[in-house]
Amino acid sequence: MRTIFWEVTARCNLRCKHCYLHEELTTPSTQHADELNTEECLNIIDQFDKANVFYVGVLGGEPFCRPDIMDILRYMGEKKFWTRVTTNGTLIDETIARDLADTGVKGLFVSLEGPRAEINDAIRGTGSFKKALRGINYLRDFGIPFEVQMTVNKINYDRIEEMMDFCLKIGAGRVIF
Repeated sequence: MRTIFWEVTARCNLRCKHCYLHEELTTPSTQHADELNTEECLNIIDQFDKANVFYVGVLGGEPFCRPDIMDILRYMGEKKFWTRVTTNGTLIDETIARDLADTGVKGLFVSLEGPRAEINDAIRGTGSFKKALRGINYLRDFGIPFEVQMTVNKINYDRIEEMMDFCLKIGAGRVIF
């Protein structure tokens, strides 16, 4: 199975303590000089199609910082790729979730660093837990499958069992540590 993991942007709305992209990240509204425009992205997708790619993992930064992300995801859906998006979930609102449901995306990986706000927010920033859960609720409302990813570190390493229970409660398909 031909697989592509594609970092579609270096933009991000968070500054997580463990992020390996810190030096490369730009603000959500600032396009990085090397970021492809919409037309170039669609051309890349055509190349994936010609190369018989099956799975495309869309990453960032935060993919939903791109104003054209739905155009990109919709085009991948038209090409019938098995597409999944990795996100922090904080930018997903009702409109985005509704639009996602129509793109053909097979699911999302939502990053959470703990089962409670004080753990997650210590790593991802104040208010990020509440915003991510709001996004997850919208995904559930529109029937979009999601999984939760947690980067284990000194702040959350003792919360793995609690995190498993929490993810079961919120309807995650699985938890990835």
